[in-house]
Amino acid sequence: MTALVASVMTGLAAAAGVISPAGAVAPAAAVTPGGAVPSAGAVSPGGAVSSAGVVSPAGLVDGGADGSAATMAAAFTPASLKSGDVADLVFTLRRSPGTIGDIGVGFTVVLPAAVKTAGAGTTWYENTCGGTVTRPTAGAIQLWDALMPDVGYCSVTVHATAFQAGTYAVSSSDVSEVTPGLVPSFTATLSVTARPYVVAFYQPPGQTAVNVPTALGIAVINPTGVSVPFAFTATLPPHMRVADLGREIPQSPCVTASLAPAGGGTVKAAGTAPPTLGLEGCGVLVPVVVDAPGTYPATGVTVSDATNVPPRVTDVGGIGDCEPCALLVTSLTVSPPPTLPGHPAGARRTAGGLDFGDEFRTPLDTLRD
Repeated sequence: MTALVASVMTGLAAAAGVISPAGAVAPAAAVTPGGAVPSAGAVSPGGAVSSAGVVSPAGLVDGGADGSAATMAAAFTPASLKSGDVADLVFTLRRSPGTIGDIGVGFTVVLPAAVKTAGAGTTWYENTCGGTVTRPTAGAIQLWDALMPDVGYCSVTVHATAFQAGTYAVSSSDVSEVTPGLVPSFTATLSVTARPYVVAFYQPPGQTAVNVPTALGIAVINPTGVSVPFAFTATLPPHMRVADLGREIPQSPCVTASLAPAGGGTVKAAGTAPPTLGLEGCGVLVPVVVDAPGTYPATGVTVSDATNVPPRVTDVGGIGDCEPCALLVTSLTVSPPPTLPGHPAGARRTAGGLDFGDEFRTPLDTLRD
């Protein structure tokens, strides 16, 4: 077991057109004698000028009072949330009065360390500005090669979440690599109230075979600073069920009631979660088996009948200020059944049925202690 999982188990128990990366001024970003920007005005992440991002001379000469062709604002909606909930960080790009023609836009913004994007694949953002939205580095959001539409404005919406209590701000000072003529002017503030939330993780290394037992931990993390009573029903993903090992499900002392019938697809738990630090939590460690090959993310576990916790499993990859989170195994890979006769390696036969080897028993023993 890793030190992190050991900690979990212990807790269960108790961010133009101007500067190239090398610092040189990009030749294409030079201003002509007439004061107009050359036909390629938008800057790509590598410092090169995009042929599509044309900034018209009128857009710079006849723009806003500050000489802008477009302005950039931002706000969180809602401006406050509870741990694990999602808010939209909306960046609105708007043409300045009197601008005409195409306006190329692009920027990079860095989020606070505790604020993370929420959603897999491309579901973490929405974009009406065209171009490309990426996450070039941890905590950075980038729009490049986009054009302002004739309607006068466009937006990039980032779905964001946070888990640590506090007030977090994103402002103009966090914006860099801005295309010429785009002027950021904003401070967006998000207030987060701590509350307990549910996490799930698998027994390392997160690999097993069809019908070979492994373990699924389901725990309540409580960053509120006070003890909080909780209850939830967790439903396992399709093809997964509670394994019958002929013994009780290990649980934390802070869990006062749990129910995980062998062969079933639900796990119920209730108790009082003490204040915790990091990923120390209060919950159960459930032996499970899967009857079909595939990949099973821990977030595939659904939560219902929830008291004082959100009705879902939190993606630990989105938890800010949590270096050890990356060590948790949050996806299970299930291979086809073993082709050789006999029991899988590391297993043994006991009076109570198929049991695990010592590698598995270590966290169980830790949980019991």
